[in-house]
Amino acid sequence: MEGYYLYKKCAQCDNTDYFVLTKVQAAFGQYPVADTIKAPCSSCGSVKFFATGSNQPDADKELLDIWGYDESLHFSDQDEEIILADIKYLNLFLDAIDNSSYLQLKKDGLLAALCILYYDNAANSEEYTDKDNALRKAIADAVLPYLKQREALIKNIPGWMLWEYITDIVYPAIGLPLNMSKEKHYLITNQLAWDAKTAHHVASDFYDMPGFLAGKNTLNQIELELLGDVRGKTVLHLQCHFGQDTLSFSRMGAIATGVDFSEAAVDKGRELAAQLGLDTKFICCDVYSLPDVLNQQFDIVFTSYGTIGWLPDVDKWAAVVSKFLKPDGKFVFAEFHPVIWMFDNDFTKVTYNYFKDEAIIEEETGTYAEKEADLRNETISWNHSISEVLGGLLNHGLTLEKFNEYDYSPYSCFSHLEEFEPGKFRVKHLGNNIPMVYSILATKK
Repeated sequence: MEGYYLYKKCAQCDNTDYFVLTKVQAAFGQYPVADTIKAPCSSCGSVKFFATGSNQPDADKELLDIWGYDESLHFSDQDEEIILADIKYLNLFLDAIDNSSYLQLKKDGLLAALCILYYDNAANSEEYTDKDNALRKAIADAVLPYLKQREALIKNIPGWMLWEYITDIVYPAIGLPLNMSKEKHYLITNQLAWDAKTAHHVASDFYDMPGFLAGKNTLNQIELELLGDVRGKTVLHLQCHFGQDTLSFSRMGAIATGVDFSEAAVDKGRELAAQLGLDTKFICCDVYSLPDVLNQQFDIVFTSYGTIGWLPDVDKWAAVVSKFLKPDGKFVFAEFHPVIWMFDNDFTKVTYNYFKDEAIIEEETGTYAEKEADLRNETISWNHSISEVLGGLLNHGLTLEKFNEYDYSPYSCFSHLEEFEPGKFRVKHLGNNIPMVYSILATKK
């Protein structure tokens, strides 16, 4: 049968029906469902079928020019970049990457396809004959110079589009550091770590679940002074972990929504809300993606203690904060001071840059809430200076109302701490010589 078509095999009588498609319909799977998938068998009238398929045209400039400007179109529902990883498309894709005004996401997809093409052919395999391996090497050698020329573009391809096992091969070949490959995949790496930590944290003395269930408010005086009366206020709590502070907001009379990227943590938060009879809402989402799933503005946006270090881009974070604040709304932020993160774990020497530098990739054992926990996780984080944080907030329309620094931590979560007053901890051999926490109150005019 010539042209493009969809076929459907009847489960009742084994008859095969064919439906004519346009080139665009065949390329992007845009089938008229009522006239094809739901149509009865032309032989027996049954609507039951067990196989469908279509012949798909190759990508060409005509199709690419349609696809490149429409985020909803895909050459394949799954693994589109793998489908497009073919040497016959090399020149077509390079021209589109360099010269078109396609959506950036589409250009990234084409470049990812070329990276996959290199990955698929770079190494000899016993599955292939010597002749086939020689052909595969020729393909990899043909693609590599073009990848090297586009190194700056490749390092910005989203991690979900170009998996770590591929970048582990592609990055060294084009001269990018291997740790940059890991950095691109920070989100899934850190999600796995926090998923693993959650059960240990819930059971730990650090989080004192019996005390919390009995009514303890887990918010500290540092942030309470900036929050004021929250009764009747809508509060968005970013990076809320399993939600003790979020639930504390609800207990204080606020209408609270907690957001965290750990599914295990969010599940626990929802469970606690139900157990306590609170209407607290929890959303499982990373901070940067939240505008895609939440369309609401809040009286207060809040985040605290060990949050922004998990984010690579503070300016982007500040944009999210601003987006979700109502006019005249306030942002309340309490965070460990960046000076703390300059030190090694024993606070004996300065190990890291005060300012944002390369990602800090560490193998972590235990957890701050239970140091002897049987946990081993890789984590990826960044240091952010106070000027970076304030600059980001000011860049996105917030006005600084209050800024405070503290020579103590309200949590015993670091090594070598001593409690010099109830609920106040300092590094024993450093005393009050270093700042440990800072807080910000900013408003959106």
